[in-house]
Amino acid sequence: MGDDPGSNALSGVRVLCQNVAKNALHVDALLSELRNSYDIIFLQEPPWWVVRRIPSTTDRRGDEITGAPKHPDWLTVVRPPTNDEAPRVLAYVHNRLTRLRPSLRRDLIDHRDILVLSLFCEGKTLNIMNVYSDDQHTAINLLADRAPTLPAFELMAGDFNCHSSVWDPSVPHHRTTAISLIDSAAKLGLELTLPVNPGPTFLSHNVELRGSVIDLVFVKTSASLVQPRRILDWQGPSDHIPLGSRFSLPSDLEEFKRVSIAKGSDAETLFVEQLISGVKGIHADKPTTIAEVDAMAQAVADVFSTAWSNNATKKRITRRSEPWWNDTCSDTLLQYRDDRTPENWKIFRKATKAAKRKFFDAKIEEIAKTNKRPWDLME
Repeated sequence: MGDDPGSNALSGVRVLCQNVAKNALHVDALLSELRNSYDIIFLQEPPWWVVRRIPSTTDRRGDEITGAPKHPDWLTVVRPPTNDEAPRVLAYVHNRLTRLRPSLRRDLIDHRDILVLSLFCEGKTLNIMNVYSDDQHTAINLLADRAPTLPAFELMAGDFNCHSSVWDPSVPHHRTTAISLIDSAAKLGLELTLPVNPGPTFLSHNVELRGSVIDLVFVKTSASLVQPRRILDWQGPSDHIPLGSRFSLPSDLEEFKRVSIAKGSDAETLFVEQLISGVKGIHADKPTTIAEVDAMAQAVADVFSTAWSNNATKKRITRRSEPWWNDTCSDTLLQYRDDRTPENWKIFRKATKAAKRKFFDAKIEEIAKTNKRPWDLME
């Protein structure tokens, strides 16, 4: 029961849930680094900003196109803004789940604070829910009104902004709003499941305030699941600690993987160095017989095999994975995670900007000089 929901050894669909406090760079990091660890990412208070401007017949500056960060490995699922109100919940679904036809179910709930996502597997519909409830308990009140008419769910997670002694030992009360939330979950076939590593899920940037538990995971009643886990390493600059969990499918998803070494990476450098060293280390006279030729060929093959197995990594195959993220991004992110200082966050930001610039400059040059299809620049 204490296994990490992000572990590749586990079956089912792995879900990460966090209030990211509108930080786009942190979302970039999650999408790039967790591609092989999680299948669905639930965000509350996602960044929603002007991505670019397009030609306009009414505005010289162009019309604004707004949205959230994107990544080629992930499908963005979000309710479009209405009345200029940005969505407060958003989901990323990895491309490996495409065959489960992930669908935004606005027919069930159509609100910027609640996202219902359905997956379709072996004739069954699996419903999960991402929730952000503000200090007026808008989403909790909406759930209380709609729960009796909704189908059964596999999982519900999010930032509920609700305090109770049931999930936080430091709280002395269990009031009406908390009772309403648990009652609504029960009507959806769900029950509260506390993390296997208990502790606060919200840590205010004001160090004088104590931590609290307001991020929750509800899972299908009596389901055979691991408990959620607070993923402390991936908190980033947010004041909310992400929660990792999972839910089961009627049958396990088949894994599609390839083994590779990223071009230009440190692993590629080590691979080449080990090849050179290994080949130089083969001590043998010039082969004169078939057996000696076979032995020489086998020795060279063993050098290549060893160097490859030492440096290649398994990755899930996606439709069009060309990440700009590189080893420098990962290294500076680890440095920030070690001490969480603003200075190291700035270093991480500079590294990601440089990586993006290098990546997209190379893509532009490729389009301009190689395939000479300028329309490819539009995407």
